[in-house]
Amino acid sequence: MVGRCRVRVRSRHLWVLPAALVLLAGCASLPQPGASADSMLVLVADQPVAADKARPQSDIVAFDGPTPVRWSINDSGWRFHTQRVKPGTYRFVGRTVRFSNGKTEVLHSYRPDTFTVPASAVVLLPQKFIPAPEAAGNGTSSTGAASLNAPTGVGQVEPSDQRRVAQTLSNDIFIAKWGGRSAYGFGPYTPFPDIAHSRIPFRITSDPPAGEITIDGQVWGKAPLDVQLTQGRHFVRLDLKGYAPDTSFIDVGPSGGSRRFSLTRAPENAADRVGPVDLVLGAFRNLGKAQDSYLSDVFQQSLHLALTRAGLRLAAPNSAENASDAPAFGFAERAGARMVVSGDYRVSGDEMIVHAVLYDTRTRLVKASTLFDEKTGLSVFDSIDRMSADFVSSVTKVLPSVGQSVVKEPVLTPSQMGFSVRVNEQAVVRQRSERPFIFAIGPEAEGTMDQVSDSSGDSNSRTNGPGIGLRVSLNAPLVGDLSLLVATAPSIYPRSTYGPEWDFPLYVGPVYTFSQYRRDLYLGLVSSLHFVPRATIEVNNTPYDFGPFWFAGINVETGIRFYTYRKMSALPQFWGLGLTFGIYGVRFNWDLSNPVGYHPELGLYANWGTHL
Repeated sequence: MVGRCRVRVRSRHLWVLPAALVLLAGCASLPQPGASADSMLVLVADQPVAADKARPQSDIVAFDGPTPVRWSINDSGWRFHTQRVKPGTYRFVGRTVRFSNGKTEVLHSYRPDTFTVPASAVVLLPQKFIPAPEAAGNGTSSTGAASLNAPTGVGQVEPSDQRRVAQTLSNDIFIAKWGGRSAYGFGPYTPFPDIAHSRIPFRITSDPPAGEITIDGQVWGKAPLDVQLTQGRHFVRLDLKGYAPDTSFIDVGPSGGSRRFSLTRAPENAADRVGPVDLVLGAFRNLGKAQDSYLSDVFQQSLHLALTRAGLRLAAPNSAENASDAPAFGFAERAGARMVVSGDYRVSGDEMIVHAVLYDTRTRLVKASTLFDEKTGLSVFDSIDRMSADFVSSVTKVLPSVGQSVVKEPVLTPSQMGFSVRVNEQAVVRQRSERPFIFAIGPEAEGTMDQVSDSSGDSNSRTNGPGIGLRVSLNAPLVGDLSLLVATAPSIYPRSTYGPEWDFPLYVGPVYTFSQYRRDLYLGLVSSLHFVPRATIEVNNTPYDFGPFWFAGINVETGIRFYTYRKMSALPQFWGLGLTFGIYGVRFNWDLSNPVGYHPELGLYANWGTHL
């Protein structure tokens, strides 16, 4: 996982310092949202190790916007970069590559130069940075730096990139904090865990097979194909060379389903008649007198000029396709157009009523519709130009929503987003419960207190400790959050004069766990059984060797686990702190005779563990 990991430790929370050190040692996690409107920007780079002698020493990509972005891209292979940003418009500043031979290359070309990041979104940029030319620094500009053109410095993000980024993001434990945000640029591959956006299996086939399947504007693969889609309506297109494209809606229900597409042979050179365009300008139907039919061409010419000035690429159907009163959706789909403009008009006396409509090609739904009431006569052409200008203004307002998927990830309110985050966090906790056996190992320091009497009846209370040992434990599931703890902690007491040399304890008992997103708290009541081979004590300045002996007691077991793993598919791992406190105990001789009351014992331990 490529990203950034920031760990902040405040003075009043110094107890988290060990956790911070662990995270810093092995974490390069996602940035965390600071507010519900924050978004995350994702950029892909494909930088295989250069074979030539001039290797990049630094490779910096910069964007300007509400949150300035500077990414350092190196030559370590395919990777992606993430950064938390504020919503707004961002502009590509440039990419500067400095090589070991002293040459510098600058890339200024990146499309789009500016782009908008919506609020509460995870945005994958549509283009990725690829390696600089091997002949670094051979061509120079007026500034002495080589010019890196778009084909050698920038490549298109492919579906394989979308899938790879989405899978890696969804496999990161920190993605839960971004739950509920809209995903842009990932195509059909959601970066969010399936718990938040359930996917339903659906099978698509074609006759003949091998047709390329595009769902909601994103290429999925070739038929036959099994896909996972959100429930709802999706727009599907099949393309196969030599055949006319076939388009249709599919309705994905709770139980999934299938759809078979039948392709027909395309007319010769049908695919070459038009190139990809933004908008198809269809016919305007005359609802009045035949003598006014010439105005249809006037409407098209005026709108063509106004829409072209707005920066749109246009195409118009030929006369045969214009004959239909319906909008030219078939032509638009062949042209790859996102929008269709069509309408109707009626002239009565000196009054002209025009109904202009903008359709979304994918959904075939109206995106903008305007009714104009203008004067005819000598001012008819001025009236049509005013109508065109007003209508183009309506078109540009809805451009950001044209061509979006029929089904898309929703932008949630802060309360809904918080609920989605909690759902994702519960999925993380539930993933731990799917591996209920917990193994842990770590150091323990313990101490015990006892009272021993000599033959005269004099006694001496002694404190054994601190003992130093290695604790090994296993939690086995019982019911729900209740588990059975089995642990041992062989310990040695350096103070041999007043304490046993060795202690071999065994702890067994039920433990209840309170599971949270990043930590577990546990509390239990366990029995303890200690075996001490030999002990030396001193009563009235006289040393006594006694043992072996047993002592048993009832202990309160409590502690906390801090989970450090980043991937949901990995084994959940943690480090923890714990306390064992014996509230009562009894000492026995080797033959279990002469029971004597035993004083409390105390154990402190740290451990590392994993779920199995």
